[in-house]
Amino acid sequence: MKYWFFTIHKTPKRAEVTDEFALETLHKHTAYFQELGRQGKCMFAGPFVDQTTELGGGLYGFQCETEEEARELAEKDPLVIEGIYSYKIYEWKKVVPE
Repeated sequence: MKYWFFTIHKTPKRAEVTDEFALETLHKHTAYFQELGRQGKCMFAGPFVDQTTELGGGLYGFQCETEEEARELAEKDPLVIEGIYSYKIYEWKKVVPE
């Protein structure tokens, strides 16, 4: 099994949508990652504490066999689907715990 970090970052479109729309999409995003957690595909998920900087987004850990599978999971994130966040994926090597 391989591990992947997935980060999301606000796009310029976030400033163009209403807070109501963003909040509704955020609820869908949270439900999506909770379901991935139940399936054992998401090891952890959560926002960065400081949302006021350019980082303003979150960090998620996937457990899957291929980068393609990790990208498919990332692209199904409602925040990404709506274009108000973009994402980056990094493969990660787990060392501790063994």
